[in-house]
Amino acid sequence: MWFNAAMLSLLAGIAVWQVSASDLEYLRSVARDTWHCVSKMESATGLPYDNTDRGEFTSVSNIGIFLTCVVAARDFGFIDQAEQERRLDKTILAVERLKSWHGFQQSWNSVLTLKGSTSDPWVSVLDSGNLAAALIAVSQAAPHFRDRCKKLFDSMDWSFFWDKDHQALIGGFNTSTNKVNPDWRLVQVGSDAQLSLFFAVATGAAPPTLWDRLDRTKETNHGLSYFHPGWQGGGLFMQFLSAIWLDERNTELGRSSRNFAEAQIKHRPVIEAPVWGWSASDNPDGGYLGWQSIKDEVVTPHACVLPIEYFPSEAVSNLRALESLGVRSKEDGFYDAYNWKEKKRSDKFLVLDQGMLLLSLDNELNGQAIRKRFQSDAVVRYGRRLISDFSK
Repeated sequence: MWFNAAMLSLLAGIAVWQVSASDLEYLRSVARDTWHCVSKMESATGLPYDNTDRGEFTSVSNIGIFLTCVVAARDFGFIDQAEQERRLDKTILAVERLKSWHGFQQSWNSVLTLKGSTSDPWVSVLDSGNLAAALIAVSQAAPHFRDRCKKLFDSMDWSFFWDKDHQALIGGFNTSTNKVNPDWRLVQVGSDAQLSLFFAVATGAAPPTLWDRLDRTKETNHGLSYFHPGWQGGGLFMQFLSAIWLDERNTELGRSSRNFAEAQIKHRPVIEAPVWGWSASDNPDGGYLGWQSIKDEVVTPHACVLPIEYFPSEAVSNLRALESLGVRSKEDGFYDAYNWKEKKRSDKFLVLDQGMLLLSLDNELNGQAIRKRFQSDAVVRYGRRLISDFSK
């Protein structure tokens, strides 16, 4: 079943009703253009390009985002069922052809040859969580692909990364040395490793106490506290990415994310910025702004849409302000980043950032469509019962 604007009146309690009907239509137009951009990032093999520069390598996080975006496009009615199935089949086939270790694909793979990167030989457990979540969402949205998605998901042996001595999940495996990195552990509850940590518990690879032992250190900005790694640890996407699939509303995680976004909204007038939204992104001056490199003067549109369920009017106002500054393209949605001091935008689109924006809108405008499917899966339901943050 797919959702459309006519059904919105049946969906009670959705924060987006704090904005006007014209704003709802505006958000739908943003979603349509964003899908137009994402759809063009599919390579000949079915894997998505990392960005519009169309470089050779893409990540498994990108693949997971792209697969879920195909489902979202159907939710919005931008594509029909036949196109959804054609696109899903092509990308899933590519994933099936990727080499795997203990069921996990190398993090960066060639969109041309489907071979792993020789310069980055790592399997990242964190990135694998995003692909795993997408496989579950697709299996619920498109029953024709359920068996194939289940086979890929079930092959992921999360126990291989469980460090019993340290009671922690190891973050990576080096395919060139065939060894895990024992010093790389996923220990922060407020990071984008939430899905991988969740799956480790939900599949029985790690005990529920893993979640209880996670680092809950917080930082405070503008009187609001939220979990590390926080502002300079990659910005908003770090806490909101997993929540695209995993429903964290009414949990400590959700409250932290809300506070994080509100702190950014409060930060804008303090630094006299015309717009807000700080998260890892392209740098209009070149390079990438990620860990420990977030700049006050560079904002990214996806960051204000990630918390749209908490701050719908602020998100819409910010998008309109960004558009007035020339940050929205004619048909591909918003460019990845904007330096408001230099009045300079990035002319690049990243599939991860565009995808997070589109999927956040799908959840908000289409009745939590992605989250509802994910939560309906038996493994996810079991995990939610085991983990205290979700079972309360």
